[in-house]
Amino acid sequence: MALPNQNTTGTAIPVALISEWTAGRLIQAVQKDTITLDDGTEASPVDFFAALFEVPDDPMNPPPGSYFAVMILNALRTPLSLVEMSTPLVHGYQDAYPAVSNLKGSTLTMHEIPASRSHPLDPTATRYGAGMWGFSSAGNGVEGAVALCYNGNLTDPSTKQAVGPFVGVSWRFGTIFWSDRYGVTADVAGKYSSLDGFYQKTIVSASDSTFSEIGGDVAVMCRYAYRDLQSGRGVCSCLMVYVRYKLPGE
Repeated sequence: MALPNQNTTGTAIPVALISEWTAGRLIQAVQKDTITLDDGTEASPVDFFAALFEVPDDPMNPPPGSYFAVMILNALRTPLSLVEMSTPLVHGYQDAYPAVSNLKGSTLTMHEIPASRSHPLDPTATRYGAGMWGFSSAGNGVEGAVALCYNGNLTDPSTKQAVGPFVGVSWRFGTIFWSDRYGVTADVAGKYSSLDGFYQKTIVSASDSTFSEIGGDVAVMCRYAYRDLQSGRGVCSCLMVYVRYKLPGE
């Protein structure tokens, strides 16, 4: 599969390499609706990117430019690189995308969540890759799907090759829908033939919707996190996705 024409609409959001403590909090978000901090307070994954989010006057009808986030935590030793996104998005608009930056105004790699790695000053500590795509609902909800390569073949853009299997994530969120839906898979092409086939089964018909899947050598899981519209934070709704290696015995 060739490297896609990656949509650069919106803001390039620098990805992060986060500590094991922070990663542990984000993993909570795929197990329950919120994150519990050490002092007992509840938080959302988007709190780690709080400066990027606006709180709408009417949280039930967020204005254009307000965010729904697809946030990904990568525990693999290879990056997660975007291979395909449903284009155009079924509902909503892309307002932000992850980018590896040199912090000097230059973007090195777009649409990529970095691999986990050892801390450069402490080989016993691990840093995990984290990044997000941001979308605006513009009053009509947000809906779409992505396929991500994890074998490292997109780390060199000159090859323009991506070899599966591909991790898939799909979502439907917004007040215009009867119900919110999401789905993940560890093998888009092997199980669904195409990204559209995966989207149709997990979102349109919801016959195969799932929040977690183990396949091949990886496990992927997701959950909507912090959807308390009454607190004025509906704009900060987030689909938290966690990708890791399969554990022994799984």
